[in-house]
Amino acid sequence: MILMLMAGISYGLVTPLAKLGIVHDVPVAWLTLAQYPISLIIFHFGKTMTSSKVIPRWQDHLTMIAIGALGAGVSLTYYRSLTFLPGSIGIVLLFQFTWMLPLLSGLLHHHWPTRCQRYGIAAVLAGTFLAGGIVRGSLSLEGFALGLASALLYALTLLLSGRINAAISPWYRSEISLASGLLLIAIAYQPWHNLQWAIDPSTWVWGSLMGLFSQAIPLLFTYISAPQLPPALTGMLASSELPVAVILSAVWLNETVSIWRWIGVAIILAGILIGSVPLKRLKHTSPL
Repeated sequence: MILMLMAGISYGLVTPLAKLGIVHDVPVAWLTLAQYPISLIIFHFGKTMTSSKVIPRWQDHLTMIAIGALGAGVSLTYYRSLTFLPGSIGIVLLFQFTWMLPLLSGLLHHHWPTRCQRYGIAAVLAGTFLAGGIVRGSLSLEGFALGLASALLYALTLLLSGRINAAISPWYRSEISLASGLLLIAIAYQPWHNLQWAIDPSTWVWGSLMGLFSQAIPLLFTYISAPQLPPALTGMLASSELPVAVILSAVWLNETVSIWRWIGVAIILAGILIGSVPLKRLKHTSPL
């Protein structure tokens, strides 16, 4: 549970880092691409230094590749949605994964959340709308659809991460998933048309920092934790990203954060706590 929480916290560092990278004029496409090399190097060395007694089946490899492709899809749809929507709306749409994940798990595997977890999900959603700073006004239909698509893809990523064989080395799983994600991102962005940023140090400094907190740490920790946790709890722990992003935006970037956003952060944290309470009794508690 702690590792899944740390994965969410790690994701929360990405938004401030991305903003700093953009301030240094690094294009979003190259920031996204530059996240992958450092993580692939880390996972490759981790794989060579550990041993696994389990030989992955072809089904396991397909699942790992699918997880990587879904993760890349989250980046593509989410970043694209932000070209149509304010960031506060985009993050709220992305966080709809908190109810999509347990719903998908219930429909596909009949693993419905417990009563406490449902209360926690409701609190996380309420806090997300406050912390996200929803504003009045018309929304782009395309941006709205892309935002919801990113949430669905993220929910599927977490769901598949929990279904893969936990006996397979998480280093190996992470490397395969990341390689497939990099391939999809490269096809989408086609960086060979703008190679000037490939030799700019800023690209690799900010991209590598983002890669550590958006790819290496969360992917590894999610692979370790997700198979051991119920989907509803996985989603709530992953939602710790938003409070961290809000807090760091205020402290790091000196952004003004309203009292309502702080209340939203507190509600999210309370929702995570509520949903985590029955963890020790989950195996003995039937959903009500």
